[in-house]
Amino acid sequence: MTAAPDEERHRLTALEGLAALSLDALSSVAYGPEAIVVAWSRPGRRGLAYALPVTGAIVLLLAVRAGDRASAGARVGGGLEAAA
Repeated sequence: MTAAPDEERHRLTALEGLAALSLDALSSVAYGPEAIVVAWSRPGRRGLAYALPVTGAIVLLLAVRAGDRASAGARVGGGLEAAA
């Protein structure tokens, strides 16, 4: 199956596609925390009081996940044990 000439102009190389999609991912990552702060600031001081505990919970979950991934590689079979 070949692309039509006008479709061929719109094709991206792997490097061009990576650059285009990376910018989208970066903007999404930057938008998320800002949206959370805006949503929590609407109820005022009471809403912003949740920011630090929720941030701490997220950091804790990321740390547990990272530790689990690191230890899974150290186990025999990559952490997958056969059922006895």
